[in-house]
Amino acid sequence: MTLRRPAPVEVLALHDRIVERTGGDHGIRDVGALTSTVSRPFGGSASGEFYPTLEEKAAALCHGLVREHPFADANHRTGVAAAAFLLEVNGHRLTASPPELMRFARGVAGEHHRIEEMAAWFRKHSKRARTPARATKERRNA
Repeated sequence: MTLRRPAPVEVLALHDRIVERTGGDHGIRDVGALTSTVSRPFGGSASGEFYPTLEEKAAALCHGLVREHPFADANHRTGVAAAAFLLEVNGHRLTASPPELMRFARGVAGEHHRIEEMAAWFRKHSKRARTPARATKERRNA
C-alpha cells in the first residue's frame, strides 16, 4: 500500500490552526527546513527506506519539525499534530488520552525522545481506524 505523504502546505495549514487556537507567532522561519522535514520520513537509499513503518515516518516527521524549527513559533505542537495527521490520512488514529498526549508533547519539547522511542510510542498509542480519514472526507464531499 502506498502511503499518503503530507505536503508542506498541509503542515503549514496545521501550524496556522494551532497558532490560532493556542497562541504564538505565525510564519515560516525557514522554507527549506519545512520542505526537507516533510520529505524526510519518505527518504531512502538503494538498500531501502530509512523509516519503513508508518509509525517511524510519523516519528521522523515530528522529530524533524521539533529539531529543525521551520516555523517562527509552535514547532513542537506542530510536530505532534503533523505526526497525528500523517497517521490519520493513512488510516490510523491516535488512542492516547489527553494527559498521555501532553506528556509525550512535553518530552518531545524537551528533546528527550529519539526517533526509535517516538515510533514505539506511536505504535503503542495508535490503531487502525475502521474507516480511513480520506475515505470519510471523500464521502462528506460527495
